[in-house]
Amino acid sequence: MGGNMKNVLVVSFGFLLLFTAYGGLQSLQSSLNASEGMGVASLSVIYASIILSSMFLPPILIKNLGCKRTIVASMGCYVAYSFGNIYPGWPTMIITSVILGLGASPLWSAKCTYLTISGNMQAEKDNKRGPDVVNQYFGIFFLIFQSSAVWGNLMSSLIFGKDTEIDRGHRLEDGY
Repeated sequence: MGGNMKNVLVVSFGFLLLFTAYGGLQSLQSSLNASEGMGVASLSVIYASIILSSMFLPPILIKNLGCKRTIVASMGCYVAYSFGNIYPGWPTMIITSVILGLGASPLWSAKCTYLTISGNMQAEKDNKRGPDVVNQYFGIFFLIFQSSAVWGNLMSSLIFGKDTEIDRGHRLEDGY
């Protein structure tokens, strides 16, 4: 396995872990932070921030930091949002939502750029067509990344399943 393929796998599994956590958290926002619609507002702020960051941030960050550093910094934005959910409140949730939104577009742009450059470099080494290797790299990435939805939903289901069992136990103890 070449160095470029190892890098593709590292990026793919990094996205898998990141989006397993984020996807599960995102799908639970309206339930976990239901007071005054804080969860829904948080998600709205994320996507409004993504729209704004899409207009200017990706080329600036990729040019100044490079693809790898942009990916790492942008993943940090998602982690900040996860930490913001530990003690959710309006200021925490809105600020971390903006941070995540600003990091999302550079993350996806840097990932695409990185996979394309890696695929073209590998194609040149192996005397293959660049688009063929790039497509293979994207296929591997999405094969691994898309499974994050399964893992995130499974974790959410397990969390709610345990809460339900605990609630039933308390209801039985309390006589209802």
